Amino acid sequence: MVFQRAQRMKHTHARFDLLDPGTVARCDERTLAVWRKKLDRWRQTGHAFFGANVFVRQRHYLSNNFLQHIDIAEAIVPFTAWEVIQYKLNHDSACFRWETYEALFRTYFPEIAHVPHNSKMGAKNDLNPKPSRATRQWAAAALAALARSGCVPVLSRRKSVPRLIGALLGRRDVEVVAQFAYRLVMLDQRMRRAGLPFDWRGI
Repeated sequence: MVFQRAQRMKHTHARFDLLDPGTVARCDERTLAVWRKKLDRWRQTGHAFFGANVFVRQRHYLSNNFLQHIDIAEAIVPFTAWEVIQYKLNHDSACFRWETYEALFRTYFPEIAHVPHNSKMGAKNDLNPKPSRATRQWAAAALAALARSGCVPVLSRRKSVPRLIGALLGRRDVEVVAQFAYRLVMLDQRMRRAGLPFDWRGI
């Protein structure tokens, strides 16, 4: 259960914490069986979590990063080679600290060894985009739509409405809520106009 929840998607522009708790619970129920099956597959190796991460999460998540950054992928792909994985599994995980990976880069990829890891960039990595001029418009449209019965029922009104009001008043910390809610509202409206039946509560 803990491993399953750790895999929940986290994204700056996706506020899944605003979804109705019942929807989240149903999603957890569906995915829990899948993760149990995956972990059982590699349990005998003694590295069940590592196996699930490499053969499930890596395939869908990290590989997508390679495709998005194909111009630098060549320098990253060798770290997914079977020989490297085998070497890692033959040693205590305590051996693989930041110093280890930094030494690997200095040895095999000296041209990019000076580039700090994303988590070590500090303030330089704290993106602070300018507020959108459309935030209040998004918040107002989302509030009006959520006032109607049946519009995006998976979005928790109790959690969303106060934050949308805050965005309407100009609060920067909840701007992403207006953006996230408005996207769901637009999706709901476009499906209705197209005559596409969609059961939000069936998710």
